[in-house]
Amino acid sequence: MQSNRSTFAILFYLNTSKKKKSGNCPVMGRISVDGKSSAFSTGLELSPEKWDAKQGIAIGKSKKETNINKQIENYRAELVRHYKTLLENKSYITAEILKNAIKGIGIKQNSLIQEFAALVEEKRQSVGILIVKTTYTHLYRAYQHLKEFLGYKY
Repeated sequence: MQSNRSTFAILFYLNTSKKKKSGNCPVMGRISVDGKSSAFSTGLELSPEKWDAKQGIAIGKSKKETNINKQIENYRAELVRHYKTLLENKSYITAEILKNAIKGIGIKQNSLIQEFAALVEEKRQSVGILIVKTTYTHLYRAYQHLKEFLGYKY
């Protein structure tokens, strides 16, 4: 019997090989899924003396270290959220897919018209329950005018 379990780990580290003139090093992240890893830059910098390699966080209570730790925690939470979502959808999960999700690559974004159409459809289904028919009619008419305007203007 095959198991659907996968291993998942997140590590944050300082890339000391890319030390800046200021003495700071970039804070990097590494996502590992089933033994395959993918690294990404957090866009953060920190002095090596203020880094706890074991815990993967900044040492200190200054505003800079506190902000870095908050951002690292946000990255962790976001990665775990994406991982759980992909697991629930029974999607194929790789470190690269998670990295792209955290960086916003490959995420389909709806246009204004698509969002408005979804809103109109949602309201149509709630006619008589949450809204009256005239409210839906006004919203639908606004949608038609927006479509016409965008077609004319662009």
